[in-house]
Parts: sequence; structure tokens; C-alpha cells
Amino acid sequence: AFLFFWRRAASAARGNTPSGQRVGPPIWTGWQIFYTKRLYQRIVDCWNRPIAGMASSSIDVCDRARDGNGDAAPLEMTGSTTRCLNLGSYNYLGFGGWEECVSPMVVATLHEHGVSACAARMECGDTPVHHALEKTVAEYLDKEAALVVGMGFATNSTLIPVLVDVNGNGKGVLVISDTLNHASIVEGVRGSGARVQPFVHNDMHQLEAILARATEQGQPDGTPWRKIIIIVEGIYSMEGQFCRLREVVALKKKYRAYLYLDEAHSVGAVGPRGRGVTDHLGVPTADVDMMMGTFTKSFGSVGGYIAGSRDMVEALRRHSAGSLYAPAMSPPAVQQALSALRVIMGSDPSTGDLGQRKINQLRENSNMFRKGLLAMGCRVLGDLDSPITPIMLYHPEKISGFSRNCLKRALAVVVVGFPATPLLLSRSRFCIAASHTRDELEHALRMVESAGLETGVLYDRATAAAALARGEDLDQLAIERKQELHNAPLDAPGSVTAWVPEPLVSAAPDGETPRDEVFKQAAADALLKVPGELDLRRTDFLRMTVDPRTKSAAEAALYKYGCGTCGPRGFYGTLDAHIHIEKALATFLGTERAIIYSFGIATISSVVPAFVRKGDLLFVDDGVHFTAAVGTRLARGSVRPFAHNDVAALEAALAAQARADETLPPSKVARRFVLVEGLYMNSGDVAPLTAILELRKKYGFYLIVDDSLGFGSLGATGRGAPELCGVPPHEIDLYVGSLEHSLGSVGGFCAGSAPMVSHQVLSGSGYCFSASLPAYATIAAHEALRIIDAEPERPARLAAVSAAMASALQEAVAPLPHIELRASTDSPIAQVRLTPLARSVLTPAQQEAALRRAAAKVSASEGGIAMQLVRHSAQAHVQAPQPAALRLTAHCDVRISALAPSLRVLAEALSAELSEQSVAAKLQAAASEVVKPKLLDSKALSSDGVAAEAATARTLDNVPVKGNVSVALESEVPNVTVPIVLLVNVFRQTVRRYIQRQMELHELALMPPLHKLRNAGLNSPLARRLFACGQLLGAETFYFFIIPMLSWSASPNAHPPMFVTFFAVNIYIGNWLKNFFALARPLGAAGSATAHSTSDFGWPSMYLVNAVALPFFAMRYWYGGFGSGTPFSEQNQLATFVSYLLAFLWVAVIAFARLFSGASSPADVQGGMLVGGVLVRAWLPICDSVNDWIVSPNSYLLGLPQWAALVVGGVLLLLVHPFTATEPRSWSAFGYSFKAIAFGICFIIGANGA
Repeated sequence: AFLFFWRRAASAARGNTPSGQRVGPPIWTGWQIFYTKRLYQRIVDCWNRPIAGMASSSIDVCDRARDGNGDAAPLEMTGSTTRCLNLGSYNYLGFGGWEECVSPMVVATLHEHGVSACAARMECGDTPVHHALEKTVAEYLDKEAALVVGMGFATNSTLIPVLVDVNGNGKGVLVISDTLNHASIVEGVRGSGARVQPFVHNDMHQLEAILARATEQGQPDGTPWRKIIIIVEGIYSMEGQFCRLREVVALKKKYRAYLYLDEAHSVGAVGPRGRGVTDHLGVPTADVDMMMGTFTKSFGSVGGYIAGSRDMVEALRRHSAGSLYAPAMSPPAVQQALSALRVIMGSDPSTGDLGQRKINQLRENSNMFRKGLLAMGCRVLGDLDSPITPIMLYHPEKISGFSRNCLKRALAVVVVGFPATPLLLSRSRFCIAASHTRDELEHALRMVESAGLETGVLYDRATAAAALARGEDLDQLAIERKQELHNAPLDAPGSVTAWVPEPLVSAAPDGETPRDEVFKQAAADALLKVPGELDLRRTDFLRMTVDPRTKSAAEAALYKYGCGTCGPRGFYGTLDAHIHIEKALATFLGTERAIIYSFGIATISSVVPAFVRKGDLLFVDDGVHFTAAVGTRLARGSVRPFAHNDVAALEAALAAQARADETLPPSKVARRFVLVEGLYMNSGDVAPLTAILELRKKYGFYLIVDDSLGFGSLGATGRGAPELCGVPPHEIDLYVGSLEHSLGSVGGFCAGSAPMVSHQVLSGSGYCFSASLPAYATIAAHEALRIIDAEPERPARLAAVSAAMASALQEAVAPLPHIELRASTDSPIAQVRLTPLARSVLTPAQQEAALRRAAAKVSASEGGIAMQLVRHSAQAHVQAPQPAALRLTAHCDVRISALAPSLRVLAEALSAELSEQSVAAKLQAAASEVVKPKLLDSKALSSDGVAAEAATARTLDNVPVKGNVSVALESEVPNVTVPIVLLVNVFRQTVRRYIQRQMELHELALMPPLHKLRNAGLNSPLARRLFACGQLLGAETFYFFIIPMLSWSASPNAHPPMFVTFFAVNIYIGNWLKNFFALARPLGAAGSATAHSTSDFGWPSMYLVNAVALPFFAMRYWYGGFGSGTPFSEQNQLATFVSYLLAFLWVAVIAFARLFSGASSPADVQGGMLVGGVLVRAWLPICDSVNDWIVSPNSYLLGLPQWAALVVGGVLLLLVHPFTATEPRSWSAFGYSFKAIAFGICFIIGANGA
């Protein structure tokens, strides 16, 4: 009976998970399973602790207990809370809670503008508070202009690609990025298409080496770089350390680079006036080209900003995804940031000098707490005056012990481990606030000391006590560093480089609407007052933004929780409200679990890369929206587009892949993912989910559906495209939705099975590394979800409006020549745009103007509806630029009777625009060459606007596919191999993976201490000279020069030709291995000042191959007796000892020289030593025989005289030398091997001839 009920329970649990088998390896393998099950699950209670109130100086932490037995049992809230002193939130200036000088204005803004505008700023989502905030930020930072975005993470990830190149052409742009930069910067740079060169954290020597080489030598092909952008942070959040901004600025000016400064943690928190690290270090803001910051820390809000030149800001407004495709920053959050900023600046007369007092108090609190940690014996990181003070825990086991011991003492502290830090460099991080009293901090120090003693993390307790007894200052190093940071010159020695970069942002091309005019038009659109029943511009499908119940819920949340959460989900940014809405979403959709993100467009771009990894295959509908296309670009898998909504094309591509997989062993078959939209933003089409799920049964892929627009707007009860198609949502592996459209709030979510959702807690970048969703937006969305569930008539009314709108459009607009209509009776979105023929004769500015004038005529008519002119980004590397269009967005309260008259006016206006004399003449001329049908079905159009006749998908073999017909499938030739080649490749991949794992281990364990050595004793002038000498003496060029000289002057008894041959063999074998394994130099080698840093592969280091092989072979040969190879000579003990001592010193100097310069990684050095040692052992037994053959001029080999045998042998060696024709580094190694062989042959022939 027990077994029966257990099986029933298990079956019920599986009832809301996707069915069917999946092809390829499981999502979680190897290290991920080990880390998750053996480490993370055991200490998961240390993160994502929910709180039940404001993120002020004290917080109410919700108590949790495991719901079941074992480490895998989920944690559930018990209903009780523990009042804790808050040392974990980014509430630096104390604005995180209710503040009388700020919060009432936030409530007033909520009443006036609602939670969300449900429209982008570049559409009609602009408000006066947005303008006021941007103007105040620009004034605050002494910049011409500023732009605000609704998410701090997205400020970096969506704006950086546009700064690299407005049109998405990152080729020729070099981005130099600190290795400890935030994940949002990494994502933005990765998505830009630029060449990325990391430099070791705060290492100015390496940064200058990169800049010098980049400006002097240009790109690898010799072409000068178009521009160079340096990206650094003001305060590094895991280190509590300031960037060396004055030195960065000096180098930036010397080498004409552009500087991007991320002040997420420093703005408002440091500096005499709270203006960030520029203020703190006395750097004029004019020296920083791009100043980025967030409102989530010092301002108690959400979102971010970027400030700079007016041209830069206008380009970002026009082309960045954060400006074009995301709803405008939530008005209450805008007001929170604006009011807090005015308090900080002292421009609010009612608060006097409150802002300055907060800044001073924060600095005093931070330094006092830091001093207390040092006194108790903690190993403290970071700088003086920093509000972030980390202490080292080191071992992962200490994470849970310290966190739980602090919580037991009513302290809320943050602990950080892998993957945010190296595995053995775990730490705890204290965030100090101005609102902390001295008594609170002193109590906190006593509790930290008690918890630290119990956990065993007061590593320097005895040392600190002894130093205090001697009257020493425990923070002397930090004091010296502060002076160094403040006193560094703002101008670097030496002349300014002659290289001149192109402008930071290029001018708008001819034929485009001026960028400033575009925003003026958008601001004017926002001011247009239209009755709600006639306003078809916003995606507020169910009119939740004007429902008084959602506003009341949001207002109550502001009183209880404040505005911002002041932290990410993992670090006391999780609210009980977040957990409630996640459970409600899962219940509403019938899935196991759901997870919410704080920004809609960051949801899909986080979910896709979290699952699609290197080696995976991602089949993507080519009609997906720009933001989904960003996710595919960030994913490391192979992207395979297929024609929009063409199930036959998808099946052809999947079938081609299945045929290719038949020749592979099961372990080599790749995972397959299919990405579609439920309701397509670009066309208004609905995905054929039923047919796609039938394909999943056959081909075993994971299905990702981005139903951001469809959730709430489609289906009888608003459960989205799956409900409309008759598909249970739980059958979709990853269902992505938005809270920003039908729910009228902010954020996004992903629903699915428990494992798929849990994976995102650690791997979803927009979840892990961003401040969490504000409580007022969360609770407003939850209330909207309750309303939808209780009032199914809303989705029903919306469906009726959608059908009426599509019918009216088909009747009035579809017959027009030169007009494309994209409309469906099921879809609340319709688009009207010009045909390709019309677009070919009109510039983009003319197209936009014509559509805009037509829309204006409609809205000006009696009872006319308002529609939205939609513009798209020019970021062509993400998606082919879309043409401008008029978008009509239905909602449940639209006056249906107004649709037909308004659309007839639209038809007349469009006809008039295209009948204008000059336009008509151009169209007539173009039509004589191309004839276009009058009506194009939306489903017959691909996402690039070309008719379906020209739209093709690509199969695995890059074969065009139309429908279910592959154009050249009959001529497909499968790849072939032979057993020996297959075995060699398996061996190569196995060894290569092993070496890569070594490199990863070294990156975690060896690179941090190596970097500290570089900046400590090893950075003295004597050490630098010694290592420069080692660089010279270890180079192949040095050996090519010195070996002939030694050979000509050596006794013949020393057999110099044999040593020359051995040297040539070393060079050949080392470079053969470089090309065979093709291992790029890791981050530790980035930016070397030497010529070899990027000119060849890294493993093994040829410097160390020769440094080990040549001297040790010589000594074993000479001192061990000819050919015996023993390492010790009884006859010459002193000479043997001295020789070996010098040889070891020789190797040590060259090895440290390579590591110090960064030209080789530890793995490269280790590999060079290994290969050198093996060559010694291999050469010793045959050296005498080789020598006898070499020194005899009459030697023969296989019937060939010596010279001919040498030439033939050399040619054969080159013919079996690995290389990649398209890889310059491969040719470099091949060239060295050629020189070595030619050198050895010529030397032997010449020596015998002499």
C-alpha cells in the first residue's frame, strides 16, 4: 500500500513537468552536479533569505525550514521572522526605508503616473519626472546629458554595444576591461562584437602595455584600431577596492582611449560631495567620457543611468535596447531617485544639509567598522572610505558556519563563494550604511568577533593583538594606498600617441531622422492626451495600470517595504512578496515553479544563455524580437535560424541534424534547443506550438517560448499562447513571460519544472547580478494576476477587440498598394508598414515622416484612435534592422465602434502620402521592374521584411531550405574519416581538455597571489630588471644568435652540431605542440608587453622548453659521461653542483620573467618545463648515434647522401606540422619551426663542408 501511494505521489509530481525524452547530454553534468549537490545545496540557506519589510538598518528576516529530509529538500518560510541588524544591503545613505523627505513624493507620483507606462521612452512612455531626473543627473556629474534605464544591469548590458558601434559593427574596436568588472559589463562587451582584452585587476603596468601595443601595432593584421574603450568600476563590489582612476585617466589621455566608468557602488557613497570616485580622487568628470551608475544603492531605488556628451546620449536613446524596447523606468522609482539625489545635492531647501551629513556619517561608519574588524584579527580587504568591507573566509566550509553563526546572533551578513569568487577565496562582505548608529556598529563588531571565533576565521588575531600592543596602526597599508590613489599624477610621462581614434559615436547617416528630433517626437507623443478607449499605443492589454486595485496594492507596499530593495535576490534582496508571486505564477500556469526577474527584456536574454552552452544547437525562428536575438547572441551554442513560423523548415533543419548525428557516438550528440515567441512582437503572429511540440516528440529538443506579449493577452483565461493553442504550459521546457504588459507592472518571469527554474538561481545573469524587483511593482503585479484569474471577461473582451481590429484593418488597409499589413484575428498587435518596394524609394526619415503624419491625421479626426510609430535599433550584428511601422495595440477597453472609421482615415492618409507627386513617380519607376502583390499575409513574411519567396532557412550543412524542401539535399556529402585520424583527434581533445582544466585551476589558485606579488616585492626596480633580462635570455632569438657563436668557439669534443640539432628539434616539437593543441593564452597572459602575447598559442611556453632542455641536457651529457645520462660526476663534484645550481637559477629567472610580464600563464610555464624534461630524456639515449651520423660527411640515410637526407627529412617534418590556415597564430608557430629546421640543416651542412 505504501508503495502504491508513493508511486501515485511521484506520478502527480511529474504531472506538471514536460514530457518526452531529450537528445544529447543532460543539462546538468559533471562539475555542475557535484557543486550543486555536494556543496551548494548543503549551504543554500545562506543565500536568498527573504525579508518581510524595508531594507533599512535593521530588517525582519523570514525564518525558513526544509520541507522534507535531506539537503535537496526545498526551504519554506515558517511564518515567523527574526529582527536582524542589516549589514548586507546596499542601503549606503539610508534611503532604502521610508524617508519623510522622499517617500511621500514617491506615493504622489504613483497616483499620478501609475506603476508603469507600458511603453518605451522612445514611444509614448516619457514623463516629466524622467526629464527632471536626467537633467539633475547631468548637473550632478557636470555632464551635458544623461539617460536613465529601468535596470542597472541592463544599463551596462544594453548600452555598451551601442557605444562600441551604433550600427553593431564592433570589428576594429578594442575594449580593454578589468578582469573583476561586473557581469553586466561582461555581458555588454560580449554582445558588442568588439575585440575584448582583459587586464589583471588594477594592474596599471599591464594596462599601459596593452595600450602601447594597441596604438603602435594596431590589430593583428596591422590595421589601426578604430577606437579603444577602457572599462573600469569605481568600487569593486567583491573587493571593496577603488579603481586607480587617476592613473587610468593619465593612460587614457596619453593613448587617446575612451573611458567608461561604472560607479554603481561609488556614486552617492564616496567623495566630499558624494559624487563618486571622481569626486573622491579629485578627477575632473570631463576626463571620463562615459559615466555610468545605478540608483539601487545610495538612492534606495532601482534602475541606472549613463552621462556624457549630448551626441552620445542621443545615440543611446535612438539605438539601445534599454531605451527602444523596454518600458520606461517606473515613475515611482524615478521619483525616489530624483528626490534622494536632490537631498544629496542639497538642492531641496526642506532638508538643508541632510545629504552632506549622511555622506560624512557613512564615511565615518565605514572606517570605524573596518578598524574594528582589523583589531579582532580579520583579514580585511578593500580601501579606507569604502562602504564595502570584505573579510576573507577562504574555505567553502566556512561560508555556512560564519553565515549561520551571525544569523544566530541577529546579524544579517552576506557571504560570497564560488562562482562569484575563486573556490578557495570565499569571503563575507559587510555593507555599512549612514543610518547605522555607533552603538549598533559596536554591537555588530562584538557579534562578528564572537561568530568569527566560533567559526575560526580570525586568522590574524594574535598578529593584530601584538601589533596593537606595540602601538602600530593596523591599517597602515591602506593609509599608504589611499595616499597613492589620491596623489597619482593625472598625466602620464611621455608624449601622446600619434594614433587618432574615430569619434565615440558616429553621426547619423544621411536619410535618417536626426537623433535629437526622434526623441523630441517621442516626448511630444507622450504629451498627447487621448481617451483610454481610443489609445492603442501601449501594451497595457488588460488596463491594469489604471485599475485602482493595483495602485492601492502598490501604495500599501511602498508604506511597508519602501521603494527599492537595495540588493540582489541572493543578498537580502529577496522579499516574501517575491516568493508569493512566484508561487502564484506557477499555480496560474500549472507548472512546478516560476522565477521572477526585475526587468522584462533582461529575462529572455538571461534565460537562453543560462541553458544553451558551448556545443549545443539552438534553432531560432528568424522572426523573434530583438531582445530574444540578444539572448541567442550571448549563448555560446551554435545558432541555426529557420524561416519565420515555418514548421516544415524547422523539421528539415532538425532532420538534417538527426542524420548528421547518426554517425556520432551518443556522447558526442549535442543538446538541441528551439526558441520561438508565443506572440511575435515584430509581426503579431502566434507560434504554432502544437506542431512544434509534435516535432519535439520526434527530435527530442528543449523548447523555449518567449511569450512576453502573449501572457495575459491570449487565451480564454489569459494564460497566453499555450492556452490559445491548446497546449498545457507545463509541456514547455522554459516558458518566459513578462509582468510589464498584461499585468501593467515591471519585470519578467520564467516558469517550468523545478530543476529548470532552480538552475537560473545560479545561472540567470539578470537574476543573480541585478537588484531585485521592487516590492510595489511585485505586489501590483500579483494583484493584477488575481484580477485576471477572477475576471476572465477581461481577456474575453480583449479577444473581441483584437478580432474587430484585424477585420477593420483587412477591410481598410490591406487593399492599399505599397502597404504591408501584419494582422491576425487572434493577436492584439497589428503593424502597418511600407512594402520593400516603397522603402526602396524613400529614405528612413521619409518613411517615418509619412507614417507619423498618417497617424497624426487619424488621432486628430473626430473619435480617432491613437497608434504608435515604432522605430528599431540599427544594431545589425544582433538582428537585421527592421523598418519603421505603425503599431496598433488592442486592449480590453477599446471602443470597437471607433476602429473602422479611424482605420478608413488611416487608409486615406497613407494613400495621400504615397500619392504625393515625387513619391508616386519614384514608385512607378520602381514598379516597372518589380511587381508586388497588393496584400501580403503576415505569415508569408520573414522577420527582415522580405517576402517568403526570398526567405530561406539553413540546415546543418548550410543548405537553403524552403518549406519542407531542401534545395540541395541530394548532393549532401557526409563527413568521412579513418580510424587513425579519429583516434588522434580523440587523444588531442582529451589532452586539450585536461590542460584547459589545469588553466582554470591556476586561474583560481595561482593568478590572485601572482598578481599580488607583481604589485608587491616583485615589482621593485631590481626585480623588474632581472625579469627583463630573463625575457631576453629566454627568447628563441637569443638562442638563434648565441648557439652558433658557442658552437664555433667550442672544442670539437663538445660535439656542437649535435647540440644545434637538439635545439632545432626543441623548437620544432614545441611549436608542433602549440599548433596541435591550439590553446590560446589565458587571461593571465593577456596584455603582455612582449611580442609573443598574441602572436602565437600559449601552451607550451617555448621559453621554458629551451630553458629546461638545453642546459640540463648539456650537464647530463657532460658530467654523466658520454651517453650515460647520469646527473652527477664523481670527478667534478664542485663543477657539477655549481652548474646545476646555475641551471636551476636560469630556469627560475626565465619562468618568473614570463609570469611577471604576463606573457605566459602558469599552465604555459608548467607545460614548457614538462616538454623540455621529456625531450632531455628522449634525446640522451640517441644523442651519440645522431652525433656520429652528423659529423661524418659521407653518411647516408635510405640511400640518400647526408645533405639530401637532411633536406628530405626537413620537408617531411614540415608536411606533418599541424596548422590552421585561417589562424595567424598558427602560421607564426609554423614559421618558427621552419626557421629551426632550416637553421639546423644549414649549420650541419656548413659545418661538414668547412
